[in-house]
Amino acid sequence: MLARVIPLRRMPVNLSILDYLIPKELESKIIPGQLVAIPFRNSLEFAIVHSVQNTTAVNSAKLKSIDSIALPRPLLSGEQLAFLDEMAAFYATPLGFLVKGNVLPLKKRKIKGISPDPDVYNIADRGSSISSKGNREKNKKSSKPQLVIYKNSDEKHALITKSIPKKGQCLILAPELHDIEPLISLLSPAERKRTIIITSETSDKDLFDLWLTIWQKPDAVVVGTRTALFLPWCNLQSIILDDEGSLAHKSWDMAPRFHTRDAALLLSQHHQARLTLTAHTPSVESHYFTKHGVYEGRSSPSPTSAEIINLSDERKSGNYSLLSDAAAEAVEKNITGISFLYLNRRGNVHYVACRDCGLVSRCPTCQTTLTYFETKGELKCLKCSYTESFQATCKKCGDMSLSTFGSGTQELYKEVKKLVGKSRNVLRLDKDDKGGQDDKWPPGTIIIGTKYAWGRIPWQHINLMTFVDADTPIFVPEFRSSEELWQELHDAAFRVGLPSFAKEGVGGGLPSNARLFVQTSHPEHAVFASLTNPERFYSLELETRKQFNYPPYSYLVKLWCSGTNECDTAENAESLYRRLLRLTPGDKNCTLTSPIPAFPAYFKGQYRYIILAKINYGYYKKYTKLIANNLPVGWKIDPNPNSVLSL
Repeated sequence: MLARVIPLRRMPVNLSILDYLIPKELESKIIPGQLVAIPFRNSLEFAIVHSVQNTTAVNSAKLKSIDSIALPRPLLSGEQLAFLDEMAAFYATPLGFLVKGNVLPLKKRKIKGISPDPDVYNIADRGSSISSKGNREKNKKSSKPQLVIYKNSDEKHALITKSIPKKGQCLILAPELHDIEPLISLLSPAERKRTIIITSETSDKDLFDLWLTIWQKPDAVVVGTRTALFLPWCNLQSIILDDEGSLAHKSWDMAPRFHTRDAALLLSQHHQARLTLTAHTPSVESHYFTKHGVYEGRSSPSPTSAEIINLSDERKSGNYSLLSDAAAEAVEKNITGISFLYLNRRGNVHYVACRDCGLVSRCPTCQTTLTYFETKGELKCLKCSYTESFQATCKKCGDMSLSTFGSGTQELYKEVKKLVGKSRNVLRLDKDDKGGQDDKWPPGTIIIGTKYAWGRIPWQHINLMTFVDADTPIFVPEFRSSEELWQELHDAAFRVGLPSFAKEGVGGGLPSNARLFVQTSHPEHAVFASLTNPERFYSLELETRKQFNYPPYSYLVKLWCSGTNECDTAENAESLYRRLLRLTPGDKNCTLTSPIPAFPAYFKGQYRYIILAKINYGYYKKYTKLIANNLPVGWKIDPNPNSVLSL
């Protein structure tokens, strides 16, 4: 007999599964999902049994034999193995890499001490469940994902409690680490006793014990970030994806580049678990799918009562400061609560340009505009950290007619300090200045911060927030830029407890007298004009996306490559484009864009090119796997990306 095994190490995608002979004394004991020891090169390595076969096309005389069974009880169920198989194929990721991240930290001494509880798990029953139970479950009719919208923490608590099964395992997924604690606080004392927290920051020592608990506890409730998708589920009944509209659910900086919603959908299908998507504001895709019956539930959030301030009117009245008169007055008077001034831009000045020749100071490695930092007297690239000393004269023409454009958190800090004087506590929270914050946060504190601050500020005490410059995102040439701003505005409204997100004067457990100012020079833009009529935003956004065949009208897959030579990189991209066209000749279910430069096109000594595939949703698995299977070495794949040009 032969076993197909997955070595628990990074291997080439096409060598993720290897054939090994099963010694006669182990033939009756080997079952899928088990941890075994195999001879690999000059040492013994751990591997997971993928499947067992009676024959193979490979000459068995050349095969090595499995050395031993490290643990008789399977570490992974058949359902979880199938999930990992599909994730590996879909995201062009070595299966061994995914499986290794799904098993407990492999400490030989500790593994020898594992003694599975026979009352919790019977090896023979478990072995049969991989085939017979798995087949029985597949015959069950899968239910549709459900989208549930909540207005406040009371409603959120009720729906999460309702979605947690009394028996069976439950997975609750949060967008980011700082969202974990608020979720835990919503659970009842009884639910907290069954709760296990798993994130990317869980240490190997803790993960070993927590992993074993989930492995042997069929009614565990797991709360975590997307890392928690990869656990030894044996009785998964329910998956709750919280704040499903948050763009933070997308893994963009390392493989596999998956969206948590997509992975949760695959996980729910393989385990026949109920998937519930929760949000105060749904994503554009989920809104559309609910409207068209793909998801169950209702699709529109509550209107918000944010105060829109037209900065053009402020300029006409002679106010050229960063804060409008209304926002400045509110900050001055807010001495009992905490004010948060949100400006997602660091430094003093966004960029510097010459008025005479028009030269803009840019980074030589990526061509991004350089940000001016007054305290250090330097220009800095916020993408690749390049720095240079600030010169008062133009590099090109030598003139001193330099102009500054846009302001950052440092400039806003200076302005606010002048406004309130020394009597108030003013903190700056961004990657350059951690603010020196503590747990006290005295009343009257003013926090100036970027997105970095959102997970570090005491939202329960913030009753005044201002979007100092809400316009920047609407000019970003990306198809999700408007949606990202839409989500930010609604998330802010929910967190500070605006009346539209309040119940009996309390929204999200926060002050009912909260105010949210949104400063913009374009109040007519759909994002701002639709705050009191959310359905209008979704309709306009969907209309635009339909014209360009963007999600949800197609499933988007982004491919990219990079190289030190521009011509060679462009030719490499053109070669793959022609190859993919031959694989999908004239197929309307999968259309491809010719190679386009990324933004920035040149970054850290590399030229970068992108190819986009727009796939009919009915065929998205088929064509994504086809594309992933035909990627040359060096190419990267990003299904369902947050951006089309940026990397």
